[in-house]
Amino acid sequence: MTGARGFGRWLWLLLAVVAVVWFSNLEYRKLIRPDDGRYAEIPREMVVSGDWVTPRLNGFKYFEKPPLQYWATATAFEVLGLRDWVSRLWPALTGFAGLVLVLALGPRLLGDARTGAYAAAVLAGSPLYVGLGQFDTLDMGVSFFMAPPEKDRSTRRAAADRHATPRHRRNGRRWWRCLPGARSAQTAG
Repeated sequence: MTGARGFGRWLWLLLAVVAVVWFSNLEYRKLIRPDDGRYAEIPREMVVSGDWVTPRLNGFKYFEKPPLQYWATATAFEVLGLRDWVSRLWPALTGFAGLVLVLALGPRLLGDARTGAYAAAVLAGSPLYVGLGQFDTLDMGVSFFMAPPEKDRSTRRAAADRHATPRHRRNGRRWWRCLPGARSAQTAG
């Protein structure tokens, strides 16, 4: 029991260190064209104009992407001010939440906390994942919402599928496969 408790304490400490490193370097770079500037300007215009319904880019209506990230960034601008790092906060939060989700799914799906910790460590060390979490793009929101949306439901469903007949297994899983895609469509279109 002490080994599990000790592992849990180390895990929380490691997660805190990863969080500090993950969020501490959001301010080091200026906004990079075109994506950083575009996805920072649209929420800035929402805040300035007060129109949170119609996204605009340089005064023109911009309906190419769904507004979830714009709303989150505009809210962060309202609370924290108009700064470059604030525009990158939503991708950083969803990227870090993805790490936590991978960490939490290890014990749920595989029955072993160490497996989730190793998987989260591999993900935290992946240059593309870390890079996308530091730039103002829609990719991290899509990545997070494409992950299993209800981890409890997915684990219960996996357990129920083990006891179903092949026909029930095949037909019962069709509808819930659409949920992650629907959530990610709300994020990046």
